[in-house]
Amino acid sequence: MLQTPLGEIIVSIDNKPVQYEFTAEPLNKSCPDLNGRYSITVKFEPDGRQHTVSCRIIDHVPDERDDIETGERLELKSFYKGNTKLSIGMENDDLGLESEYDYDTSYLDDGVQYEIRTFTRTLKYVFGIAWILNFTDENENQTWFGADPFAFEGKRHEFVQNMFVLRWNPAISSYKKETHKSLCRDIKKNDSLFMNWSIYEWEKLCYGDAFITQQVGGKNDGIPIIGKFVSRCFEEESWRDDDTKIHYADIKIFYAFDREKEKVLGAEELERDFPNIDWHGGHSGMMMKTEDAERLINKIDSVLKEIGAKNGKTFREFLGAF
Repeated sequence: MLQTPLGEIIVSIDNKPVQYEFTAEPLNKSCPDLNGRYSITVKFEPDGRQHTVSCRIIDHVPDERDDIETGERLELKSFYKGNTKLSIGMENDDLGLESEYDYDTSYLDDGVQYEIRTFTRTLKYVFGIAWILNFTDENENQTWFGADPFAFEGKRHEFVQNMFVLRWNPAISSYKKETHKSLCRDIKKNDSLFMNWSIYEWEKLCYGDAFITQQVGGKNDGIPIIGKFVSRCFEEESWRDDDTKIHYADIKIFYAFDREKEKVLGAEELERDFPNIDWHGGHSGMMMKTEDAERLINKIDSVLKEIGAKNGKTFREFLGAF
């Protein structure tokens, strides 16, 4: 157990203490006066249920100076005892639907905690702990810098990334062929572009998941757009203009193929390589199997290299987690 000037640190899952390992983190120019700087990493396999992962100071007596101090990608609370200040930090933000994090965080009288949701796919949770003895007005903010998990090398949160198939039938969709041709031209002049799309299996989708669109209903069926999701799902009126509501998500487009000119990634070719996927119909926003997604990313990158697109940048690099 990690011993601190304010007390022993206890880590719990669903309020049940668990064994953990802690790592001493190096001091740097943002926190040279710290007397202790540590990280604690807790791995947890998501199971579709709600859980909590907490980090607390045993027998801490609340002090009127105890306070929440947030920052970019940082949720942090500081605790005081005499002339000692200790901070515990977590990685998160408050961007709502646009957040890349699929969990929540909250504060306790004697610590902090991650809140795992039913849709959470994050695999590990990191706490930063930093303290300073005999702090002054000039250096007490160093615990804020020192307890930021985002600053720990190799300690970022990790999550399971999925890929979704977004079907597109130009004959009935509000997204028309003329709009797609403009997109194909614009993406060659931009690193990425943004729009939104309807999602069928919306409960399974998280920020950062990958997608391909699948053109259906014509002689040029195949993949016209690739990218990733940059929001959680939200409910709005249907694009069909029939007074119903469906779920959408914002997407970031990496590349767009003109299916009338670029004869690559066509439905017949994809059917041979991925026979368990319907390349001519189905709902928009269905999740692929991980092994199929892995092979498809490799195939897409091979095609991008073959046609000289994206100046050598790969789809896999763009996605990050796969």
